[in-house]
Amino acid sequence: MSEGVRTDLPSNTDSAPPFCCQLPGHRAACVCHVCRYNFLLHVPYQLERIMIFGTLLCLYSFLGALTVLPLRCLRTLWHLLQPARQKHSSSSSSSSSSSSRMLPGAQLYDLMCVLLLLAAVGVLSQIKPGVIYYWMKDITSEFLKIQVIFTALEILDKILSNFGVDVLEALSSTCTLFTRHSIGLTQLVADFAVALLLITAHGCVLMCQAMVFAVTMNSKANALLALMIATNFVELKGQVYKRTDTNKLWTLACQDIVERFELLLVLGFVVVEEISNSGTWAPSAAVLLVCARIFMWEIIIDIAKHAVLGKFNDIRPGIYREYMRDLCSDSLDKHSHNSHKLVGFCPLGPAALALRMMHTLFTLKTDGHPNWPIRTAGVLLAWLAACIFQVMLGFSMKWLAYLYVQHHAAQAGGRTLPRAINVTPAGTKIVPAAVAAAAAGVGKAGGAGGGGSSSSSVGNAGSV
Repeated sequence: MSEGVRTDLPSNTDSAPPFCCQLPGHRAACVCHVCRYNFLLHVPYQLERIMIFGTLLCLYSFLGALTVLPLRCLRTLWHLLQPARQKHSSSSSSSSSSSSRMLPGAQLYDLMCVLLLLAAVGVLSQIKPGVIYYWMKDITSEFLKIQVIFTALEILDKILSNFGVDVLEALSSTCTLFTRHSIGLTQLVADFAVALLLITAHGCVLMCQAMVFAVTMNSKANALLALMIATNFVELKGQVYKRTDTNKLWTLACQDIVERFELLLVLGFVVVEEISNSGTWAPSAAVLLVCARIFMWEIIIDIAKHAVLGKFNDIRPGIYREYMRDLCSDSLDKHSHNSHKLVGFCPLGPAALALRMMHTLFTLKTDGHPNWPIRTAGVLLAWLAACIFQVMLGFSMKWLAYLYVQHHAAQAGGRTLPRAINVTPAGTKIVPAAVAAAAAGVGKAGGAGGGGSSSSSVGNAGSV
């Protein structure tokens, strides 16, 4: 199969020659004219549908890290306190030691994730956004372009997000092996330190991106417009003139999904800092308008990028419909706490930045004396609302995914169609289910025991 052209799809998508090539005369010219415009007319709907669903997956895992994960940790701590009470009442050290060894790896991993969040928030709280703002303003006015800094931060964000998923998966395996006494405490501490470094760095990069937007918003030389044009067209140029197949296109779509969700969080940080600087609870309408404009530019450039990529590489817009089918099917088969892996999203870094934003709002200095009981009650009510919304969102997404898979199966007429998603968001080839089952059977027969890390992931925080 030549790169960039799909030949493994059924006849109604990419494998057959264009319909216009099978018609004679002027009819072929008319239909060919329509086929060429299909890339521009059909891509927005097909692309935005999967982008919205992927963004909701990121939101679900993000809320799970802030709501369900603390509840799971409280439950774990309650179970840990029970043996201590039994020991205090019965004074039996042997029963207490045997009960403490019954802590599963998933529960230990939940505790590690909460410690990671708290430590990352503690570090981010010590970083002053104003210092970053004036530092960037000074270096951009002297010898560096603001576009260079923003491009470097985007690259770092993608690297840290990609490595974050792998590092947290490794930490999950380490927790399971530690509870089975297969490894020592040193390995657990080392993996925890690496994860803490990555998550903290990810939160710092997102904060720096927000400060770049703040610098350009306050510039008088249309720096924001220049930044968006330069960065977006550089990205468009870097992607369009490369041969792309459907696997690379899926990886690019996952990156765009994560980037869009993180852009919402970054713009929210800009609004919160503006509120903090003004000392009022009402955000500025001008800042909200600029943030909405930035987000709309991001949507437009994503549509243009995917439309031109499909045109140059002869990839039909229907491929996004197949991506949506496979993503919905995978979200139904996969545990809810692992759904963020489907698009390569690492929720702990953005969650740490969100907690940093909540800390800023909670300690906001206004003209009057802050009423701490009312603010505490507001935080608790907001957290309860987030818990309810996260559960409702999870069930709604499962229901929508089921309906879409059933609708697509009915359209296929009972035929088994090949998968369009054959790689992970990082670009690694997915092992077929038959090969994976055979390997698992061999491993089970050999008594390898495997670590059991797949049942626990950062969003253990958020099962539905």
